[in-house]
Amino acid sequence: MRAPKAGLVVLLLLVAGCSTPSEPSGTPAPSASPSMAPETQRPGESSVAETRLLEGETRTDFHLTGCLDPRMLFLLDPTAAQTLLPHGFTAADAGGLVQFTGVLPSSPVPVGRAVGGYDFLACATDSLGGGSAAFSQVGILVNPPNLGARTPVDPATFDLYLLALHVDQPAWHALALASGFTPQDAPLATIASQVHELAAGQHQGAGNVAVGGPLGEATYGVASAANPLDIRARYWHVAENGTFYFEFRLKEEVRAGPILTCSHAEGSAFAKVAGTTSCTTQTRFAAVGLDTTVEGTAYWVPGVLPV
Repeated sequence: MRAPKAGLVVLLLLVAGCSTPSEPSGTPAPSASPSMAPETQRPGESSVAETRLLEGETRTDFHLTGCLDPRMLFLLDPTAAQTLLPHGFTAADAGGLVQFTGVLPSSPVPVGRAVGGYDFLACATDSLGGGSAAFSQVGILVNPPNLGARTPVDPATFDLYLLALHVDQPAWHALALASGFTPQDAPLATIASQVHELAAGQHQGAGNVAVGGPLGEATYGVASAANPLDIRARYWHVAENGTFYFEFRLKEEVRAGPILTCSHAEGSAFAKVAGTTSCTTQTRFAAVGLDTTVEGTAYWVPGVLPV
């Protein structure tokens, strides 16, 4: 049995009272002045030039190891997905993600559909909090935004807009609140995530998230065939006074399989990205990473909004 520690509660995706992102007010600040020359490296990629640092911007490096990374993914109508996104973001085609995660053997590669989802990421070690940590990120796959002169230098493999970020460690909660998240969008939560290895390398697992009461839960099964990943991703969130994003390198072996059951609290971010409060006939699948490593940086850029 594989059960990374997830005592109280990072990656794809998952709050009573989670709010839908609202369109930012005001005008983007295109003339923010850099306070230093371009940096020469980012975590794990010392040969890649980094986007310039703006005055007031904060950057926090992190490293997560020994992670279980189950993602519950749902194919959505693009118009419905777009209503969940703030100004400057557009829903991306699901094909941009599943070419990396894989799909069920009997399923065609989805084209012309958006994708939303959440995860039950549980990691044995966390450089920010100093112990184990668990996260549930809830979002929509998007095309990258335009931040003017502060747009990141290099494209990511895929981009996700975060409607909600659930964490179980105070250090991550404090980082989120200092980076434009509201307490409703980034609460301290209880997150459980575990997986059992079955015969012939198959796995079956479950995860759940609660904040005062259950918000989202799911069970899944995945096949033995694995797809090794070594990619870079960005997860975004826009506040009234700035833009936040995670940029990270993800290394894991990912396996695809069915979501067996799911339940989402009415009105929660889980229900919004899944398009349902319970799994019935929705097109959906799980993409589960084992022995996952995540290394990256959390960026908070005040005064800069997507154009």
